[in-house]
Amino acid sequence: MTEVSIVVPLYNERDNVARLCAATHEALAGMDRAYELVLVDDGSSDDTVSVASAIARSDARVRLVVLARNSGQTAAMAAGMADARSKYLVTMDGDLQN
Repeated sequence: MTEVSIVVPLYNERDNVARLCAATHEALAGMDRAYELVLVDDGSSDDTVSVASAIARSDARVRLVVLARNSGQTAAMAAGMADARSKYLVTMDGDLQN
């Protein structure tokens, strides 16, 4: 059972998605808890969806939620939280600033 959901809203983060996933997995490698990374595309106009989708297809810990249009960070975060499957939620930005 997944214990921790990390929810990450994305908007035009094509160049950061792979690094974000790799850095998150590396940071959590020693954690003795199952986790999922919930990426939420907030209507990106670049290739964020295709890059994130490829990652999600190759890594069962990563899931992608795609919003039909840009709704803002708060709405994207709420969508990811609603889709999360675990007891604990962690939120972070997709631009690698946190």
